[in-house]
Amino acid sequence: MKTKKNIIFDITGVIFKENKRRMASKIGMKSIFAYVAKHRKNPLSVCFEILKKMSLEEKNTGTPRIMYKTYPMPECIALWQQGKVDNNYVTDSLLTYLEHLDTQNYFASRQEKQLMITMVHTLINTHKTPEIITPIVKTIKIIEKLKKQQKHQLFIISNLAHETFDTLSHLYQDVLDMFDDVIISAQVNLLKPDATMYQHLLEKYSLDPQECVFVDDQQDNTLAAQQLGITSIQFKSSKLLKKKFKQLKII
Repeated sequence: MKTKKNIIFDITGVIFKENKRRMASKIGMKSIFAYVAKHRKNPLSVCFEILKKMSLEEKNTGTPRIMYKTYPMPECIALWQQGKVDNNYVTDSLLTYLEHLDTQNYFASRQEKQLMITMVHTLINTHKTPEIITPIVKTIKIIEKLKKQQKHQLFIISNLAHETFDTLSHLYQDVLDMFDDVIISAQVNLLKPDATMYQHLLEKYSLDPQECVFVDDQQDNTLAAQQLGITSIQFKSSKLLKKKFKQLKII
């Protein structure tokens, strides 16, 4: 096995995560509690099921599709993260689809529809990103240790919209400054898990795939990197990541 000189991280789910308590607060705790008490359903799961339904109903236009955990995302979100549309376009597309569902009597109640509308505005409005995203401190400590070792090149390749990345850069520039380069999908008009996203980084820095390790929380992204010869780790927790790095003699 070749020495792993280049460590590549995803951002969301690996370096930063959703703060569910803050997210619930922005959506409205009273509204969520009232909904759960009445419908006995998780509103976030309902929201992602709607996104999945929207994705499955759309015609194939050739736009690369992305996943969020096990949920396929609709085209508007892929285009947003590809840098081709802004968050206003995404919000309008999702709200239009909610109205379409309403004509089909999809929602269990008026309360459910209104909660979904509120969630769209909260999740897509990047002005609220600082309040619903938080650093994964233990991962950042691992990155700091790698940086101090001065033995590795550190990179990020991540699917992110311009607005989201700009907000994170403003808030956490000290974290991003630890990396030799940060490649964002919206800036290069590419998307993981398409091989071209990884090849862009490999070619830009003349990297040998066998000397690279890639960390991402999405299995489809890690599998795509593996097909290029990159050692890949699906992120589950900072503790398990540290253990895997030790096994690979990275730290």
